[in-house]
Amino acid sequence: NVYDTVANKLDAEYGPKGIHVYYCDQVYAPAEAAFDKEIAAKGMQVSTHAGISDTSEMMYLEEIYHEAWVRDDQLKNAIGTPIDNVTHKPTGPDPHTGITGDARASTKELGKHFFEMKIDFAVKQIEGFIPRKK
Repeated sequence: NVYDTVANKLDAEYGPKGIHVYYCDQVYAPAEAAFDKEIAAKGMQVSTHAGISDTSEMMYLEEIYHEAWVRDDQLKNAIGTPIDNVTHKPTGPDPHTGITGDARASTKELGKHFFEMKIDFAVKQIEGFIPRKK
């Protein structure tokens, strides 16, 4: 993994100066898996690209950055290739929307929750990098 290699090189160089560089690989995929489990339990379809997790997160971030990234007027049509909630494999035709899954149930609240989940996963991994003082 190129990111891990670079982080290790930089850490070796700057670590003796008290500056540490870590590659956090336990953020996006594990948070996505945990989020998918939660929404599947609520009867919503999981997604991989531009579906409920991505769209909800963008809706939440729009509010923070005062930018328009989600076309709210198109949300009712935001359905793409259906995928299996367990295997994440396509189960139906590709409507060529760029969406893998179904984004129609996206909300700012779900986006905030997903964003905070990713932060929690990152913090947990970073805490594991920090040596504990005895």
